[in-house]
Amino acid sequence: MSPLFTLDDTLWAAGWVITAHNLEFPHCNWNGWMKRIHAYDAKQSIQIDFLPVTEGDPNDLNTIFTTLNECI
Repeated sequence: MSPLFTLDDTLWAAGWVITAHNLEFPHCNWNGWMKRIHAYDAKQSIQIDFLPVTEGDPNDLNTIFTTLNECI
């Protein structure tokens, strides 16, 4: 079972307590906090390719099987 709050969640919530006592403390909203702590987790896209178009009825099992094989 995962914990209800992670360390990052607790640190963000503690920022509100500090801000209540020190109005000059820089504290951001949740979106800003997540952006800050995950700034180095972002992956860069190296190459984007288009997959070939599969001709056929999208409801036909052979078309589905061919599409899945091409994706592999």
